[in-house]
Amino acid sequence: MELHRKRLREIFEGSMVRRRGGTNAADRFRVLGRTAAGRYLALVYQGKAGGVIRPFTSWDMRRHERELYDRQIKG
Repeated sequence: MELHRKRLREIFEGSMVRRRGGTNAADRFRVLGRTAAGRYLALVYQGKAGGVIRPFTSWDMRRHERELYDRQIKG
């Protein structure tokens, strides 16, 4: 799935859950977030200098990811 820049911005500007990206690389992260339209998305990205992100892949959250997101955000 190609994730449009607008959707990326919506995820990073909204409530999100950020975790390590499942690798040993210190600059890789996985984010769980929602778009303005309410779509639940998971994203793996690399953090670069100056706050730049390099997205690798994204997908609609699986059930367990959505449950984790809801628990973390709603507390």
